[in-house]
Amino acid sequence: PTKLSPEARLAMLAEAYADVWAQVMALGVDGRQWDLKGRAYLKDVYRDNGQRIVCKKSAQMGFTVAFLVQTLHRVLIWKWNGLYLLPTKVGVIPFVQGRINPIIDSNPAIDARFSSVDSITHKRTDSNNLYFRGSTVATDLREIPVDFEIWDERDKMASNNLHLALTRMDGSHHKHLATLSTPTAEDYGVDAEYKDSDQRQWTLRCLFCNHAQFLDWEENVVIGDTVTIDECKATTYVQCQHCHKPWTHAQIMEMAEEGFWDPQQPGRAVHGYYINQLVSPTRTIDELAEIWYKGEIRGDIDASRELWNSALGLAWAAPGDRLTVENLNDAMDGFEMPRLHGISRNAPVAIGVDVGRDLHVVAMQGFAEEKRRVVDIRIENWPSLTELFLELNERGIAWQCVMDANPEKALAENLAARFPQLWLAFYRDPKLMSQVAEWRPAEPLKGKGHNVVMVDRTMAIDMSHAMIRKRQIVLPKGANQMVNPGKEHGDFYSQMIAQTAITEPDGVGNPRRVYVQPGGRADHYDHALTYCTVATTLQPGYNNPVPEYLGLQDNPISANILDETAGLFTRDDDGMDFDNVYFDF
Repeated sequence: PTKLSPEARLAMLAEAYADVWAQVMALGVDGRQWDLKGRAYLKDVYRDNGQRIVCKKSAQMGFTVAFLVQTLHRVLIWKWNGLYLLPTKVGVIPFVQGRINPIIDSNPAIDARFSSVDSITHKRTDSNNLYFRGSTVATDLREIPVDFEIWDERDKMASNNLHLALTRMDGSHHKHLATLSTPTAEDYGVDAEYKDSDQRQWTLRCLFCNHAQFLDWEENVVIGDTVTIDECKATTYVQCQHCHKPWTHAQIMEMAEEGFWDPQQPGRAVHGYYINQLVSPTRTIDELAEIWYKGEIRGDIDASRELWNSALGLAWAAPGDRLTVENLNDAMDGFEMPRLHGISRNAPVAIGVDVGRDLHVVAMQGFAEEKRRVVDIRIENWPSLTELFLELNERGIAWQCVMDANPEKALAENLAARFPQLWLAFYRDPKLMSQVAEWRPAEPLKGKGHNVVMVDRTMAIDMSHAMIRKRQIVLPKGANQMVNPGKEHGDFYSQMIAQTAITEPDGVGNPRRVYVQPGGRADHYDHALTYCTVATTLQPGYNNPVPEYLGLQDNPISANILDETAGLFTRDDDGMDFDNVYFDF
Protein backbone atom coordinates (compact mmCIF):
# COMPACT_ATOMS: atom_id res chain seq x y z
CA PRO A 1 0.00 0.00 0.00
CA THR A 2 1.06 3.57 -0.68
CA LYS A 3 2.53 5.27 2.36
CA LEU A 4 0.64 8.40 3.32
CA SER A 5 2.49 11.67 3.50
CA PRO A 6 2.43 13.43 6.87
CA GLU A 7 0.03 16.01 5.41
CA ALA A 8 -2.33 13.35 4.07
CA ARG A 9 -2.24 11.44 7.32
CA LEU A 10 -3.02 14.60 9.29
CA ALA A 11 -5.91 15.40 6.94
CA MET A 12 -7.30 11.89 7.43
CA LEU A 13 -7.04 12.17 11.20
CA ALA A 14 -8.64 15.61 11.13
CA GLU A 15 -11.58 14.21 9.21
CA ALA A 16 -12.03 11.40 11.75
CA TYR A 17 -11.32 13.19 15.05
CA ALA A 18 -12.62 16.53 16.27
CA ASP A 19 -9.57 17.25 18.45
CA VAL A 20 -7.15 16.86 15.55
CA TRP A 21 -9.40 19.03 13.38
CA ALA A 22 -9.47 21.73 16.08
CA GLN A 23 -5.67 21.73 16.19
CA VAL A 24 -5.32 21.87 12.40
CA MET A 25 -7.84 24.70 12.17
CA ALA A 26 -6.14 26.59 15.02
CA LEU A 27 -9.48 27.27 16.64
CA GLY A 28 -9.82 30.00 19.22
CA VAL A 29 -11.82 28.99 22.29
CA ASP A 30 -12.73 31.24 25.22
CA GLY A 31 -10.18 33.86 24.27
CA ARG A 32 -7.22 31.56 23.69
CA GLN A 33 -6.04 29.04 21.13
CA TRP A 34 -7.55 25.61 21.55
CA ASP A 35 -5.40 22.89 23.14
CA LEU A 36 -5.71 19.98 25.57
CA LYS A 37 -3.09 21.18 28.03
CA GLY A 38 -3.92 19.79 31.45
CA ARG A 39 -7.01 18.07 30.05
CA ALA A 40 -5.72 14.79 28.65
CA TYR A 41 -8.91 13.15 29.89
CA LEU A 42 -10.84 14.89 27.10
CA LYS A 43 -8.97 13.27 24.21
CA ASP A 44 -11.03 10.08 24.29
CA VAL A 45 -14.22 12.12 24.67
CA TYR A 46 -13.40 14.11 21.52
CA ARG A 47 -12.81 10.87 19.64
CA ASP A 48 -15.77 8.89 20.96
CA ASN A 49 -18.24 8.35 18.14
CA GLY A 50 -20.54 6.15 20.17
CA GLN A 51 -24.22 6.50 19.42
CA ARG A 52 -25.06 7.24 23.07
CA ILE A 53 -22.70 9.16 25.39
CA VAL A 54 -23.33 10.34 28.96
CA CYS A 55 -20.96 12.65 30.85
CA LYS A 56 -21.53 13.02 34.61
CA LYS A 57 -19.07 15.75 35.31
CA SER A 58 -17.90 18.49 37.57
CA ALA A 59 -18.21 22.08 36.43
CA GLN A 60 -15.49 23.82 34.42
CA MET A 61 -13.79 20.65 33.21
CA GLY A 62 -13.86 21.50 29.49
CA PHE A 63 -16.69 19.20 28.41
CA THR A 64 -18.82 21.96 26.90
CA VAL A 65 -15.91 23.09 24.73
CA ALA A 66 -15.32 19.48 23.67
CA PHE A 67 -18.88 19.03 22.49
CA LEU A 68 -19.01 22.46 20.83
CA VAL A 69 -15.94 21.54 18.79
CA GLN A 70 -17.38 18.09 18.09
CA THR A 71 -20.64 19.73 16.99
CA LEU A 72 -18.90 21.98 14.46
CA HIS A 73 -16.79 19.06 13.25
CA ARG A 74 -19.84 16.91 12.57
CA VAL A 75 -21.72 19.68 10.75
CA LEU A 76 -18.77 20.93 8.67
CA ILE A 77 -16.78 17.74 8.04
CA TRP A 78 -19.28 14.89 8.38
CA LYS A 79 -22.12 17.00 6.96
CA TRP A 80 -24.56 16.02 9.66
CA ASN A 81 -27.45 18.16 10.91
CA GLY A 82 -27.25 18.92 14.61
CA LEU A 83 -29.21 20.25 17.59
CA TYR A 84 -27.41 21.79 20.56
CA LEU A 85 -29.94 21.88 23.40
CA LEU A 86 -29.61 24.17 26.42
CA PRO A 87 -31.80 24.46 29.52
CA THR A 88 -33.60 27.71 28.61
CA LYS A 89 -34.48 29.71 25.55
CA VAL A 90 -33.20 32.92 27.11
CA GLY A 91 -29.85 31.24 27.75
CA VAL A 92 -29.32 30.48 24.07
CA ILE A 93 -28.45 34.07 23.11
CA PRO A 94 -25.51 34.64 25.51
CA PHE A 95 -24.31 31.08 24.95
CA VAL A 96 -24.13 31.38 21.17
CA GLN A 97 -22.73 34.91 21.29
CA GLY A 98 -20.16 34.13 23.97
CA ARG A 99 -19.15 30.54 23.20
CA ILE A 100 -19.97 29.34 19.68
CA ASN A 101 -19.63 32.54 17.60
CA PRO A 102 -16.08 33.27 18.79
CA ILE A 103 -15.04 29.75 17.75
CA ILE A 104 -16.53 30.25 14.28
CA ASP A 105 -15.04 33.73 13.96
CA SER A 106 -11.58 32.47 14.92
CA ASN A 107 -11.15 30.77 11.55
CA PRO A 108 -12.12 32.61 8.32
CA ALA A 109 -12.69 29.36 6.45
CA ILE A 110 -15.21 28.17 9.04
CA ASP A 111 -16.85 31.58 9.17
CA ALA A 112 -17.32 31.52 5.40
CA ARG A 113 -18.99 28.11 5.55
CA PHE A 114 -21.86 29.54 7.64
CA SER A 115 -22.58 32.43 5.29
CA SER A 116 -25.88 30.94 4.13
CA VAL A 117 -27.65 31.38 7.49
CA ASP A 118 -25.86 32.69 10.57
CA SER A 119 -28.35 33.64 13.27
CA ILE A 120 -28.40 33.00 17.01
CA THR A 121 -30.62 29.91 16.84
CA HIS A 122 -29.84 28.62 13.33
CA LYS A 123 -26.60 28.29 11.42
CA ARG A 124 -26.47 26.74 7.98
CA THR A 125 -23.72 25.71 5.59
CA ASP A 126 -24.46 25.11 1.93
CA SER A 127 -26.09 21.80 2.83
CA ASN A 128 -26.40 21.29 6.59
CA ASN A 129 -28.11 22.88 9.57
CA LEU A 130 -27.07 23.53 13.16
CA TYR A 131 -29.79 24.53 15.61
CA PHE A 132 -29.50 25.99 19.09
CA ARG A 133 -32.58 25.66 21.25
CA GLY A 134 -33.76 25.89 24.84
CA SER A 135 -35.67 23.02 26.42
CA THR A 136 -38.42 25.22 27.84
CA VAL A 137 -40.43 25.93 24.68
CA ALA A 138 -41.86 22.82 23.05
CA THR A 139 -42.78 24.60 19.82
CA ASP A 140 -39.11 25.48 19.24
CA LEU A 141 -38.32 21.77 19.03
CA ARG A 142 -40.55 21.13 16.03
CA GLU A 143 -39.62 21.03 12.35
CA ILE A 144 -35.88 20.64 12.95
CA PRO A 145 -34.81 17.21 11.65
CA VAL A 146 -31.29 16.36 12.84
CA ASP A 147 -28.76 13.53 12.92
CA PHE A 148 -27.25 14.21 16.34
CA GLU A 149 -28.05 16.10 19.51
CA ILE A 150 -26.02 17.52 22.40
CA TRP A 151 -27.91 18.10 25.68
CA ASP A 152 -25.77 20.48 27.71
CA GLU A 153 -26.71 20.63 31.44
CA ARG A 154 -29.42 18.04 31.10
CA ASP A 155 -30.40 18.14 34.80
CA LYS A 156 -31.36 21.82 34.50
CA MET A 157 -33.66 21.22 31.54
CA ALA A 158 -37.46 21.12 31.38
CA SER A 159 -37.68 17.34 31.51
CA ASN A 160 -41.22 17.18 30.13
CA ASN A 161 -39.97 18.40 26.70
CA LEU A 162 -36.98 16.09 26.29
CA HIS A 163 -38.99 13.31 24.67
CA LEU A 164 -39.95 15.78 21.94
CA ALA A 165 -36.31 16.68 21.38
CA LEU A 166 -35.46 13.00 20.84
CA THR A 167 -38.05 12.68 18.07
CA ARG A 168 -36.08 15.22 16.00
CA MET A 169 -33.75 12.33 15.08
CA ASP A 170 -36.51 9.92 14.01
CA GLY A 171 -35.73 10.43 10.32
CA SER A 172 -31.96 9.95 10.64
CA HIS A 173 -29.85 6.83 10.17
CA HIS A 174 -27.32 8.16 12.72
CA LYS A 175 -29.27 9.19 15.86
CA HIS A 176 -26.30 10.16 18.04
CA LEU A 177 -27.08 11.66 21.46
CA ALA A 178 -24.61 13.05 24.00
CA THR A 179 -25.82 14.15 27.43
CA LEU A 180 -23.60 16.16 29.76
CA SER A 181 -24.43 17.69 33.11
CA THR A 182 -23.44 18.22 36.67
CA PRO A 183 -25.81 15.92 38.59
CA THR A 184 -28.56 16.96 40.97
CA ALA A 185 -30.66 14.22 42.61
CA GLU A 186 -29.60 10.61 42.95
CA ASP A 187 -31.05 8.33 40.24
CA TYR A 188 -32.34 11.35 38.32
CA GLY A 189 -31.17 12.74 35.01
CA VAL A 190 -27.49 12.32 34.27
CA ASP A 191 -26.89 10.30 37.45
CA ALA A 192 -29.45 7.69 36.39
CA GLU A 193 -28.19 7.66 32.80
CA TYR A 194 -24.59 7.23 33.93
CA LYS A 195 -25.57 4.26 36.10
CA ASP A 196 -26.98 2.58 32.98
CA SER A 197 -23.72 3.18 31.06
CA ASP A 198 -20.35 1.41 31.10
CA GLN A 199 -19.36 3.87 33.87
CA ARG A 200 -15.89 5.01 32.83
CA GLN A 201 -13.83 6.78 35.50
CA TRP A 202 -10.66 8.79 34.90
CA THR A 203 -8.04 6.71 36.67
CA LEU A 204 -4.51 7.67 37.76
CA ARG A 205 -1.49 5.63 38.85
CA CYS A 206 0.29 6.73 42.02
CA LEU A 207 3.76 8.17 41.39
CA PHE A 208 5.06 6.29 44.43
CA CYS A 209 3.38 2.86 44.43
CA ASN A 210 1.82 2.68 40.93
CA HIS A 211 -1.58 1.83 42.41
CA ALA A 212 -4.38 2.66 39.93
CA GLN A 213 -7.25 4.63 41.43
CA PHE A 214 -10.07 7.02 40.72
CA LEU A 215 -9.68 10.12 42.89
CA ASP A 216 -12.52 10.12 45.39
CA TRP A 217 -13.22 12.70 48.09
CA GLU A 218 -13.82 10.15 50.83
CA GLU A 219 -10.91 7.88 49.87
CA ASN A 220 -8.23 10.35 48.80
CA VAL A 221 -8.82 13.59 50.71
CA VAL A 222 -7.55 14.08 54.27
CA ILE A 223 -9.34 16.96 56.00
CA GLY A 224 -6.96 19.01 58.13
CA ASP A 225 -7.44 21.25 61.13
CA THR A 226 -10.98 22.65 61.25
CA VAL A 227 -10.47 25.33 63.93
CA THR A 228 -10.44 28.06 61.26
CA ILE A 229 -11.07 28.09 57.55
CA ASP A 230 -7.49 29.19 56.80
CA GLU A 231 -6.04 26.32 58.86
CA CYS A 232 -8.37 23.88 57.12
CA LYS A 233 -7.21 25.10 53.70
CA ALA A 234 -3.55 24.92 54.70
CA THR A 235 -3.66 21.42 56.20
CA THR A 236 -6.06 19.51 53.92
CA TYR A 237 -4.34 17.38 51.28
CA VAL A 238 -4.82 14.59 48.74
CA GLN A 239 -3.14 11.24 49.26
CA CYS A 240 -2.85 7.83 47.61
CA GLN A 241 -5.53 5.36 48.64
CA HIS A 242 -2.94 2.57 48.84
CA CYS A 243 0.39 3.90 50.12
CA HIS A 244 -1.13 7.03 51.74
CA LYS A 245 1.66 9.30 50.52
CA PRO A 246 0.47 12.88 49.95
CA TRP A 247 0.41 14.38 46.47
CA THR A 248 0.95 17.99 45.46
CA HIS A 249 -1.23 19.56 42.79
CA ALA A 250 1.67 19.41 40.35
CA GLN A 251 2.05 15.68 41.00
CA ILE A 252 -1.65 15.10 40.44
CA MET A 253 -1.39 16.92 37.11
CA GLU A 254 1.64 14.80 36.18
CA MET A 255 -0.28 11.60 36.95
CA ALA A 256 -3.38 12.88 35.13
CA GLU A 257 -1.42 13.29 31.90
CA GLU A 258 -0.93 9.50 31.92
CA GLY A 259 -4.44 8.70 33.17
CA PHE A 260 -6.94 6.43 31.47
CA TRP A 261 -10.68 5.79 31.40
CA ASP A 262 -11.51 2.63 33.35
CA PRO A 263 -15.02 1.25 32.68
CA GLN A 264 -16.70 -0.20 35.77
CA GLN A 265 -19.35 -1.96 33.65
CA PRO A 266 -17.54 -2.85 30.41
CA GLY A 267 -19.55 -3.96 27.42
CA ARG A 268 -22.60 -1.77 27.93
CA ALA A 269 -23.84 0.09 24.88
CA VAL A 270 -23.91 3.54 26.48
CA HIS A 271 -20.51 5.18 26.97
CA GLY A 272 -20.43 6.95 30.33
CA TYR A 273 -17.76 9.33 31.62
CA TYR A 274 -17.30 10.59 35.18
CA ILE A 275 -14.63 12.96 36.46
CA ASN A 276 -14.34 15.52 39.27
CA GLN A 277 -12.31 18.59 40.13
CA LEU A 278 -9.72 16.66 42.13
CA VAL A 279 -7.95 16.35 38.75
CA SER A 280 -8.81 19.85 37.53
CA PRO A 281 -5.84 21.83 36.15
CA THR A 282 -7.36 25.06 37.53
CA ARG A 283 -8.80 23.99 40.92
CA THR A 284 -6.59 23.09 43.90
CA ILE A 285 -7.38 21.15 47.05
CA ASP A 286 -7.20 24.25 49.26
CA GLU A 287 -10.00 25.83 47.20
CA LEU A 288 -12.13 22.72 47.60
CA ALA A 289 -11.32 22.57 51.31
CA GLU A 290 -12.65 26.11 51.69
CA ILE A 291 -15.96 25.12 50.12
CA TRP A 292 -16.12 21.99 52.30
CA TYR A 293 -15.51 24.07 55.45
CA LYS A 294 -18.30 26.51 54.61
CA GLY A 295 -20.71 23.66 53.99
CA GLU A 296 -19.82 21.18 56.71
CA ILE A 297 -18.63 23.46 59.51
CA ARG A 298 -20.68 26.60 58.91
CA GLY A 299 -23.76 24.80 57.58
CA ASP A 300 -23.93 26.73 54.31
CA ILE A 301 -26.26 24.64 52.11
CA ASP A 302 -25.24 26.46 48.93
CA ALA A 303 -21.58 25.68 49.64
CA SER A 304 -22.40 22.00 50.21
CA ARG A 305 -24.31 21.91 46.95
CA GLU A 306 -21.38 23.55 45.16
CA LEU A 307 -18.96 20.98 46.58
CA TRP A 308 -20.93 17.79 46.00
CA ASN A 309 -22.77 18.67 42.78
CA SER A 310 -20.49 21.13 40.97
CA ALA A 311 -16.98 20.35 42.22
CA LEU A 312 -17.24 16.60 42.77
CA GLY A 313 -19.92 15.81 40.18
CA LEU A 314 -21.98 13.75 42.62
CA ALA A 315 -25.72 13.54 43.15
CA TRP A 316 -26.57 15.26 46.42
CA ALA A 317 -29.78 16.53 47.97
CA ALA A 318 -30.00 19.20 50.68
CA PRO A 319 -31.80 18.20 53.90
CA GLY A 320 -34.96 20.02 52.82
CA ASP A 321 -35.05 18.49 49.33
CA ARG A 322 -36.34 15.06 50.31
CA LEU A 323 -37.60 13.03 53.23
CA THR A 324 -35.27 10.40 54.64
CA VAL A 325 -35.84 7.18 56.53
CA GLU A 326 -34.36 8.94 59.56
CA ASN A 327 -36.99 11.71 59.26
CA LEU A 328 -39.77 9.13 59.22
CA ASN A 329 -38.29 7.12 62.09
CA ASP A 330 -38.04 10.27 64.20
CA ALA A 331 -41.72 10.98 63.48
CA MET A 332 -42.87 7.62 64.86
CA ASP A 333 -44.65 8.30 68.16
CA GLY A 334 -45.14 4.82 69.58
CA PHE A 335 -48.95 4.68 69.42
CA GLU A 336 -50.92 1.84 67.89
CA MET A 337 -52.64 2.83 64.66
CA PRO A 338 -56.39 2.61 65.31
CA ARG A 339 -57.48 2.65 61.65
CA LEU A 340 -60.62 4.42 60.50
CA HIS A 341 -62.89 1.53 61.49
CA GLY A 342 -61.73 1.83 65.08
CA ILE A 343 -61.50 5.58 65.73
CA SER A 344 -63.79 7.35 68.16
CA ARG A 345 -66.34 10.04 67.30
CA ASN A 346 -64.64 12.59 69.51
CA ALA A 347 -62.13 13.95 66.99
CA PRO A 348 -62.67 14.85 63.32
CA VAL A 349 -60.71 13.04 60.65
CA ALA A 350 -58.80 14.31 57.61
CA ILE A 351 -58.30 11.91 54.72
CA GLY A 352 -56.04 12.10 51.65
CA VAL A 353 -56.47 9.85 48.60
CA ASP A 354 -54.04 9.47 45.71
CA VAL A 355 -55.69 7.97 42.64
CA GLY A 356 -53.91 5.46 40.44
CA ARG A 357 -54.46 1.81 39.67
CA ASP A 358 -55.26 1.55 43.37
CA LEU A 359 -56.49 4.22 45.77
CA HIS A 360 -53.80 5.00 48.33
CA VAL A 361 -55.33 6.41 51.52
CA VAL A 362 -53.81 8.23 54.50
CA ALA A 363 -55.93 9.51 57.38
CA MET A 364 -55.04 11.86 60.26
CA GLN A 365 -56.64 13.27 63.34
CA GLY A 366 -55.66 16.77 64.45
CA PHE A 367 -56.54 20.17 63.02
CA ALA A 368 -55.58 23.79 63.57
CA GLU A 369 -52.64 23.94 65.99
CA GLU A 370 -52.94 20.34 67.08
CA LYS A 371 -50.34 17.70 66.32
CA ARG A 372 -51.49 15.50 63.45
CA ARG A 373 -51.58 11.78 64.20
CA VAL A 374 -51.67 9.37 61.26
CA VAL A 375 -54.49 6.98 62.16
CA ASP A 376 -54.74 4.93 58.99
CA ILE A 377 -52.63 3.92 55.98
CA ARG A 378 -54.39 1.68 53.50
CA ILE A 379 -55.17 0.74 49.90
CA GLU A 380 -58.76 0.88 48.69
CA ASN A 381 -60.75 0.58 45.47
CA TRP A 382 -63.70 2.71 44.42
CA PRO A 383 -66.46 0.52 45.93
CA SER A 384 -64.61 -0.02 49.22
CA LEU A 385 -63.77 3.68 49.56
CA THR A 386 -67.45 4.50 49.06
CA GLU A 387 -68.36 2.02 51.79
CA LEU A 388 -65.76 3.59 54.09
CA PHE A 389 -67.24 7.07 53.63
CA LEU A 390 -70.75 5.73 54.26
CA GLU A 391 -69.56 4.04 57.45
CA LEU A 392 -68.00 7.27 58.73
CA ASN A 393 -71.28 9.09 58.10
CA GLU A 394 -73.34 6.37 59.79
CA ARG A 395 -71.12 6.53 62.87
CA GLY A 396 -71.46 10.30 63.03
CA ILE A 397 -67.74 10.95 62.59
CA ALA A 398 -66.83 14.38 61.24
CA TRP A 399 -64.48 13.91 58.33
CA GLN A 400 -63.00 15.78 55.42
CA CYS A 401 -61.18 14.34 52.42
CA VAL A 402 -58.98 15.77 49.67
CA MET A 403 -58.73 13.39 46.72
CA ASP A 404 -56.75 13.46 43.50
CA ALA A 405 -59.15 14.52 40.75
CA ASN A 406 -57.13 12.73 38.07
CA PRO A 407 -56.67 10.40 36.30
CA GLU A 408 -60.12 8.90 37.04
CA LYS A 409 -61.91 12.23 36.88
CA ALA A 410 -65.42 10.88 36.12
CA LEU A 411 -65.32 8.41 39.03
CA ALA A 412 -63.91 11.07 41.36
CA GLU A 413 -66.59 13.59 40.37
CA ASN A 414 -69.39 11.06 40.92
CA LEU A 415 -68.04 10.31 44.39
CA ALA A 416 -67.59 14.00 45.23
CA ALA A 417 -71.16 14.78 44.16
CA ARG A 418 -72.34 12.14 46.62
CA PHE A 419 -70.23 13.25 49.59
CA PRO A 420 -70.03 17.00 50.40
CA GLN A 421 -67.09 16.26 52.72
CA LEU A 422 -64.98 15.38 49.68
CA TRP A 423 -62.83 17.92 47.80
CA LEU A 424 -61.29 17.10 44.43
CA ALA A 425 -57.70 18.33 44.13
CA PHE A 426 -56.12 19.75 41.01
CA TYR A 427 -52.45 20.72 40.92
CA ARG A 428 -52.27 24.25 39.56
CA ASP A 429 -49.53 26.30 37.93
CA PRO A 430 -47.55 27.83 40.83
CA LYS A 431 -47.40 31.17 39.01
CA LEU A 432 -51.17 31.43 39.53
CA MET A 433 -50.98 30.51 43.22
CA SER A 434 -49.91 32.52 46.24
CA GLN A 435 -50.91 29.88 48.79
CA VAL A 436 -50.93 26.16 49.37
CA ALA A 437 -54.59 25.68 48.51
CA GLU A 438 -57.56 27.58 47.11
CA TRP A 439 -60.93 26.13 48.19
CA ARG A 440 -63.80 26.33 45.73
CA PRO A 441 -67.01 24.92 47.24
CA ALA A 442 -69.77 23.31 45.20
CA GLU A 443 -72.46 25.59 43.83
CA PRO A 444 -75.26 23.37 42.46
CA LEU A 445 -77.31 26.39 41.38
CA LYS A 446 -74.41 27.38 39.10
CA GLY A 447 -73.87 23.86 37.82
CA LYS A 448 -70.87 23.15 40.10
CA GLY A 449 -71.90 19.92 41.77
CA HIS A 450 -68.78 19.11 43.76
CA ASN A 451 -66.08 20.77 45.85
CA VAL A 452 -62.74 21.60 44.24
CA VAL A 453 -59.44 22.59 45.82
CA MET A 454 -56.60 23.99 43.73
CA VAL A 455 -53.21 22.98 45.15
CA ASP A 456 -49.69 24.29 44.63
CA ARG A 457 -48.00 20.91 44.36
CA THR A 458 -44.51 21.94 45.45
CA MET A 459 -45.66 24.15 48.30
CA ALA A 460 -48.02 21.46 49.60
CA ILE A 461 -45.34 18.75 49.55
CA ASP A 462 -42.87 21.14 51.19
CA MET A 463 -45.45 21.76 53.92
CA SER A 464 -46.19 18.10 54.66
CA HIS A 465 -42.50 17.15 54.62
CA ALA A 466 -41.60 20.03 56.94
CA MET A 467 -44.35 19.00 59.37
CA ILE A 468 -42.96 15.46 59.46
CA ARG A 469 -39.44 16.72 60.15
CA LYS A 470 -40.76 18.91 62.97
CA ARG A 471 -42.91 16.04 64.31
CA GLN A 472 -46.05 18.11 63.76
CA ILE A 473 -47.18 15.03 61.87
CA VAL A 474 -46.48 11.84 63.83
CA LEU A 475 -46.60 8.27 62.61
CA PRO A 476 -47.84 5.15 64.40
CA LYS A 477 -45.65 2.39 65.72
CA GLY A 478 -44.47 0.05 62.97
CA ALA A 479 -45.03 2.57 60.17
CA ASN A 480 -41.70 1.52 58.66
CA GLN A 481 -43.13 -1.89 57.68
CA MET A 482 -46.66 -0.86 56.74
CA VAL A 483 -48.09 -2.04 53.41
CA ASN A 484 -46.16 -4.94 51.90
CA PRO A 485 -43.37 -5.30 54.51
CA GLY A 486 -39.91 -5.71 53.03
CA LYS A 487 -36.32 -6.37 54.05
CA GLU A 488 -35.66 -2.70 54.79
CA HIS A 489 -39.14 -1.19 54.95
CA GLY A 490 -42.62 -1.41 53.48
CA ASP A 491 -44.28 0.43 50.63
CA PHE A 492 -45.40 3.33 52.83
CA TYR A 493 -41.82 4.27 53.71
CA SER A 494 -40.54 3.56 50.19
CA GLN A 495 -43.10 5.87 48.63
CA MET A 496 -42.67 8.59 51.27
CA ILE A 497 -38.96 8.93 50.41
CA ALA A 498 -39.41 8.57 46.64
CA GLN A 499 -39.57 12.25 45.72
CA THR A 500 -36.72 14.74 45.58
CA ALA A 501 -36.95 18.48 44.95
CA ILE A 502 -34.81 19.89 42.16
CA THR A 503 -34.68 23.19 40.31
CA GLU A 504 -35.65 23.28 36.64
CA PRO A 505 -36.84 26.09 34.35
CA ASP A 506 -40.49 26.91 33.81
CA GLY A 507 -41.96 27.72 30.39
CA VAL A 508 -40.20 31.08 30.18
CA GLY A 509 -36.92 29.99 31.69
CA ASN A 510 -37.38 31.11 35.29
CA PRO A 511 -36.08 28.63 37.86
CA ARG A 512 -38.71 26.77 39.82
CA ARG A 513 -38.58 24.14 42.53
CA VAL A 514 -40.29 20.91 41.52
CA TYR A 515 -40.49 17.38 42.91
CA VAL A 516 -39.35 14.50 40.73
CA GLN A 517 -39.38 10.74 41.19
CA PRO A 518 -35.80 9.53 40.53
CA GLY A 519 -35.80 6.14 38.88
CA GLY A 520 -39.55 6.34 38.32
CA ARG A 521 -40.23 5.26 41.90
CA ALA A 522 -43.82 5.05 43.10
CA ASP A 523 -44.81 8.00 45.30
CA HIS A 524 -48.53 7.42 45.94
CA TYR A 525 -48.42 7.57 49.74
CA ASP A 526 -46.42 10.81 49.69
CA HIS A 527 -49.17 12.43 47.63
CA ALA A 528 -51.90 10.86 49.79
CA LEU A 529 -50.28 12.22 52.95
CA THR A 530 -49.86 15.62 51.28
CA TYR A 531 -53.54 15.71 50.33
CA CYS A 532 -54.39 14.68 53.87
CA THR A 533 -52.25 17.50 55.25
CA VAL A 534 -54.01 19.96 52.97
CA ALA A 535 -57.33 18.63 54.27
CA THR A 536 -56.28 19.44 57.85
CA THR A 537 -55.87 23.11 56.95
CA LEU A 538 -59.64 23.45 56.48
CA GLN A 539 -61.61 22.70 59.64
CA PRO A 540 -64.56 20.30 59.36
CA GLY A 541 -67.74 22.31 59.37
CA TYR A 542 -67.38 23.58 55.81
CA ASN A 543 -68.52 20.15 54.67
CA ASN A 544 -72.23 20.71 55.24
CA PRO A 545 -74.56 20.66 52.23
CA VAL A 546 -75.05 23.84 50.22
CA PRO A 547 -76.08 26.50 51.19
CA GLU A 548 -75.48 26.09 54.93
CA TYR A 549 -71.68 26.00 54.71
CA LEU A 550 -71.75 29.35 52.96
CA GLY A 551 -73.23 30.90 56.09
CA LEU A 552 -71.21 32.95 58.52
CA GLN A 553 -69.25 30.49 60.62
CA ASP A 554 -66.23 31.00 62.78
CA ASN A 555 -63.73 28.36 61.72
CA PRO A 556 -60.20 29.45 62.63
CA ILE A 557 -57.32 28.09 60.68
CA SER A 558 -53.99 27.15 62.21
CA ALA A 559 -51.51 30.00 62.39
CA ASN A 560 -48.66 27.82 63.54
CA ILE A 561 -48.22 24.92 61.12
CA LEU A 562 -44.68 26.07 60.47
CA ASP A 563 -42.66 28.82 62.02
CA GLU A 564 -42.89 30.69 58.72
CA THR A 565 -46.60 29.99 58.22
CA ALA A 566 -49.50 32.30 58.92
CA GLY A 567 -53.14 31.25 58.63
CA LEU A 568 -55.42 33.46 56.60
CA PHE A 569 -59.20 33.50 56.40
CA THR A 570 -60.95 35.70 53.85
CA ARG A 571 -64.56 36.63 53.15
CA ASP A 572 -66.30 37.47 49.90
CA ASP A 573 -67.35 41.07 49.33
CA ASP A 574 -71.00 40.03 49.42
CA GLY A 575 -70.66 38.88 53.02
CA MET A 576 -70.80 35.19 52.14
CA ASP A 577 -68.31 32.96 53.84
CA PHE A 578 -64.86 32.25 52.43
CA ASP A 579 -63.16 32.53 49.13
CA ASN A 580 -59.73 31.15 50.00
CA VAL A 581 -58.43 29.47 53.08
CA TYR A 582 -54.72 29.05 52.84
CA PHE A 583 -51.25 29.08 54.29
CA ASP A 584 -49.17 31.95 53.05
CA PHE A 585 -45.44 31.15 52.99
